[in-house]
Amino acid sequence: MPPIKQIKLIDHDQLLTGRILPQAVPIEEAVLGACMVDSSAFNIICDLLNVEDFYLKSHQLIFEAMQQLHKSGSPIDLLTVNEQLNRNKKLEEVGGVMVLIDLGNKVSGAAHIEEHTKIIKLKAIGRNIIKVCADTLRKAFDDEIYPPEIVTEAISELDKTNKLVVAPATMSDLLKEVIDLEFSSGLKSGYKKLDSITQGLVGHLIIAAGPSEGKSLFAVNIAKHVASNGIPVLFFSLEMKRWQIMHRLLSDEFDVSTRDLRSGNYDKARIMQSRIPEYNLTIYDKVFDIDNICSISKGMLKGKKEGLVIIDYLQIAQLNGQKASNRNREAIVSEISRRLKVLEMELGLPVIALSQVSRDKARKTYTLSDLRESGAIEQNADGVIFIYRPVYHGQTMYEIEGVDKPMDEKDAIIIIAKWRDGEVGLFPMTFNGRCSRFEDKQDFSQYEQVNDFDPQIKGMRGQVDEIPLKKKKNKSNESKRIKDRKLGKQWRN
Repeated sequence: MPPIKQIKLIDHDQLLTGRILPQAVPIEEAVLGACMVDSSAFNIICDLLNVEDFYLKSHQLIFEAMQQLHKSGSPIDLLTVNEQLNRNKKLEEVGGVMVLIDLGNKVSGAAHIEEHTKIIKLKAIGRNIIKVCADTLRKAFDDEIYPPEIVTEAISELDKTNKLVVAPATMSDLLKEVIDLEFSSGLKSGYKKLDSITQGLVGHLIIAAGPSEGKSLFAVNIAKHVASNGIPVLFFSLEMKRWQIMHRLLSDEFDVSTRDLRSGNYDKARIMQSRIPEYNLTIYDKVFDIDNICSISKGMLKGKKEGLVIIDYLQIAQLNGQKASNRNREAIVSEISRRLKVLEMELGLPVIALSQVSRDKARKTYTLSDLRESGAIEQNADGVIFIYRPVYHGQTMYEIEGVDKPMDEKDAIIIIAKWRDGEVGLFPMTFNGRCSRFEDKQDFSQYEQVNDFDPQIKGMRGQVDEIPLKKKKNKSNESKRIKDRKLGKQWRN
């Protein structure tokens, strides 16, 4: 039996032996030469290229010198670039002044410089892809590195290379974009009242509430509706296990309580034949670091026309493996909030992050200042939605035309406290705890005197920071007040 051949680990250099990396040296020369003969050329490319995009080291140094001149407000030409390289002590490294003269002689102007810039960028992307793949191959042979981490890191690094050159938009392009936005709507949440006010989910959104007030359930309900329409949804659960989320999905779908599901008291055959396996919903319950969340999201949804990312919840996400503590909480939460905003802008898809509010059950309502670490969260968010359940806060009565009426434990109020491109306001919903869902309220008549009800927007408008709810009056005190009023009437008569 012939001996088994040993697999030899190859490094990056070995992988590339005998192969020419993607490059376009003549075009690099044309771009650099154009910048020295045309004073306006560098203004065109300065935001489109980086030093690392150039293949030759000498070209990197020349471009770096041009960047320095541009930053200082100095003109860019043969003499100024020569002088800047002298100051950097890099002139000899690029080949001396004759190299600069030769670059300038290769072109007569900045014609086609944008197209040339795009070619340079694409070649740089190709080189980065090769490097990332070579590094990934090397790590894959290392038994000490956890394979899923290799995949996540590779996705993240590959995404960083995907920065294509985009020409500045003309006014006609911008006008068309605005018109398209005007007649388009965001992702439907499945709640008619919410969608009618917001025109759908767009941007980076925050759903906030107190502990056990229903924010996770509300997010699961939205995820179920979106995923049931074939739209991909990524749900990063940092608090609940996957089976807990599945219980809520099943409870909502089949009107079965989660208690019956846990006890096995349900029609198993009916559930097995359901549409739930067809939902385009992926649940992650072991991904906690914001970098991994962003990498997975971009790997799964980049380039998709529709999609949704949900993170439950913001304050317990990690940054570089570090949890937010009392000492660094605000800084970490601020950075996580910023990363999620960047993620939303890169994907062009809604990103929902759930957030806790401070523990104070005695409050009458929620405002933006109630968000934990509210400064950064509020600033980065395009929309903030609060879930307020009156009974949860001890509000057992509401007042209509001076008459006290009992508040149902199923009553919930949705407060739109911020919406970047729309109106704020509030409206009632129904909390169905048994079947794990929030429901649109069918009858709004009892709320028509509350907060200036406006049927035109099918919601409640007015002061978001004031909900006319009140705690149930003490019977003894109420009796005393009635007696006092009678005595006062008798006295007046």
